[in-house]
Amino acid sequence: MKISDSLVGRLERAIEGAGESPEPEVSDVVGGRYRLLRQLGAGGMGRVFEAEDEKLGRVAIKLLSAWDAAAQARFAREAALLDELAHPRVVRVLDHGLDGGPSPFLVTELYEGETLADRLKRGSLPLADVLRLALYVCEPLAMVHARGVVHRDIKPSNVFLPGGEIACLVLLDFGLAKALEDDEDLTFAGATLGTPGFMAPELSSGAAVDPRADVFSLGRVIAACVGSTDAAPAELAALLGSMCSSDPEERPRDAGAVARALERISESLEIPLAPGTRAFLEQVPDWSAIEAALLRSTTESQQAAALRLTERWLNEAGLFDTRDLAARLELAGIPSRAAIWYRRAAKRSLAESDFTSLFADVESAIRCGATNAELGGLHLLQAQANAWTNVPREAMRHGEEAMRHLGSGSVSFLRAATEVGVAAARLGDGDRIEEIARLVAQAMGAGAPRWIVACAARLVTALCAAGRQETSRLLCARLDDVADAASAGDPYVASRVALARSVVALFDGDLEAHATELEHSAELVERAGDVRALLHDRTNLGFALIELGQLVRAEPLLESVLRDTSASGMPFIHRLATKNLAMVRLQQGRLAEAEQLAVDVAQAAQPNPRLASVAYAFASVAAARLGAADRATSFAKEAIERAPGDMERARALGASVRAALVSGDIPTATRLADDLHALFARVPFIDGGEGLTFLSLVDAREAAGDPERVRTSLEEASRRLTARAARIRSADLVLSFWAVPEHAEIRRRAQTLGLGA
Repeated sequence: MKISDSLVGRLERAIEGAGESPEPEVSDVVGGRYRLLRQLGAGGMGRVFEAEDEKLGRVAIKLLSAWDAAAQARFAREAALLDELAHPRVVRVLDHGLDGGPSPFLVTELYEGETLADRLKRGSLPLADVLRLALYVCEPLAMVHARGVVHRDIKPSNVFLPGGEIACLVLLDFGLAKALEDDEDLTFAGATLGTPGFMAPELSSGAAVDPRADVFSLGRVIAACVGSTDAAPAELAALLGSMCSSDPEERPRDAGAVARALERISESLEIPLAPGTRAFLEQVPDWSAIEAALLRSTTESQQAAALRLTERWLNEAGLFDTRDLAARLELAGIPSRAAIWYRRAAKRSLAESDFTSLFADVESAIRCGATNAELGGLHLLQAQANAWTNVPREAMRHGEEAMRHLGSGSVSFLRAATEVGVAAARLGDGDRIEEIARLVAQAMGAGAPRWIVACAARLVTALCAAGRQETSRLLCARLDDVADAASAGDPYVASRVALARSVVALFDGDLEAHATELEHSAELVERAGDVRALLHDRTNLGFALIELGQLVRAEPLLESVLRDTSASGMPFIHRLATKNLAMVRLQQGRLAEAEQLAVDVAQAAQPNPRLASVAYAFASVAAARLGAADRATSFAKEAIERAPGDMERARALGASVRAALVSGDIPTATRLADDLHALFARVPFIDGGEGLTFLSLVDAREAAGDPERVRTSLEEASRRLTARAARIRSADLVLSFWAVPEHAEIRRRAQTLGLGA
């Protein structure tokens, strides 16, 4: 479905400068005619009021209150979708503020009644009502899907029952709806928009979506109406099982297919269909018949003609996945269209962390003759993939190629520049990362879009890793200014600033401030409704608590993240949380569990060398403590081979020293300890396992019978840990920090030598 360009354009022009005016409140007049009577609700994008107008009477009016570019575009999209989706079960637009007023708004019909969420608070629904309600939701949703749109936020609170009557059901809130043909990215990197509990796993993982995401959500809504799948008839329970499958391939392909299944269940149970439903079902496409007809078209000319005419609905119907459709278009002699679909396949591969497929898709798109603008996007995808897999030279090369093809100042240009900056930091090119940081800082103004804020926050981390703390603090201060200007409307912006502060604090050795800022960031992204960022922040908070010795808080937090990431399909965050839980088990002395958790992460994280290296290092330490010298040596070797930088190599060398000591190979332990000592001069900080690494160095010096080097190593370890403890303001946290087993042992030995830790 093509969204009305004129409507979107007028709304976007109306939004320009709107953030400079105070937001309307109750009793104010909006649009010169709508007096606000009371607030009905609020969400991430805006607020909804009941208002009064002399001509229209009582109406609902939605006001935009988030001023970043992505929120503006989603608000414009909702306006355009509602303007064109004429259906009695879709809320109707009566007016809009698109002509330059200070407060962009949408005016819709006002319904008296309750949401399905309100109704379900009183208990489950009778089976006949459940089936009728589900079919009523399918009516507008099938039309939406047929026009190439995904709602993306089907849940009980978005199903309204005017007068409390199921027969009058209306579908609300198209603020997250997306036209499948619109390839523009209106969400920031890593964003998750939707509602936990009703959101399809592919939405929470950031993967590409199609109507089956709405099918999943509708299945959860129907299940909530039934109350318990045990109470559902076998036919309905089977349908709900397929609708709520974590694998989109196992679900019905759209709301129309669900409606036909509900029709069969109603007939089987002898529950009469509601008036008007039969006419709706007659208009629903029979996809099985369409697929059979397509498969009968066996000649190349028939296939080519079918592809030319029907490429989009073939993909939307799930008959071919994106990559398969691209290949068929290429074979049919339509390379320009094939290039577009290969690029979409590459974007999906990035979201799914399938980097091998991504590189193959990009090569295919280039082979098919991608345009100059498309080449920029393809190089950006390759830069992002190489960043994830820690191949910084390739990330920089592709990032610079993307910048060359893309227009300066565009979203993609600055994202490509960010990839160049992150790669430069990993390669030790401090001047280049500072140059990129200045470029992004110049693009940040009052009310900066969240994607710029996300880029700047990544660069703060990169600057810290490159040892450019002063520049990182300046960029963080610039982010503070942006947050002050945007704090009234966007908790996400404030969360990224808190995240940047947490990174600066970590590299400054202020572990308490690091944990505090991470906790604040998690609270803010929870308010913003970004599930993925929330779970990522909680995972990092778990790490911060481990470093402070707060296992009693870290353990349940990480276990809850693991449950949520398993249910929502977020494998990367799940691996990070598992690695952190392995660190907890190490401190608890549950060594077999620690080793197994770390090995599981390392084996699953092969495309991410940094994470694999860290996990193998912790697996090696656990194996060494168990006396398994061969396993400890093997894991340590894997950790060294995968270490992408000095910090990871230092941790891996510490594990190798420990493995050599357990094996009784003192000469090897001494040689590795010399390498580790030299590396410590270049690595002022190790994010995780610093005490473990220093203790390995000290033990190697003792095993070699070198008291002077024992004293030197203990002195440096004691100095670093004491400096960390001195930054902690809470007395309880100071105690727990020194209670970490490695910290306590280093302190005991230092005091024995009179070093005064």
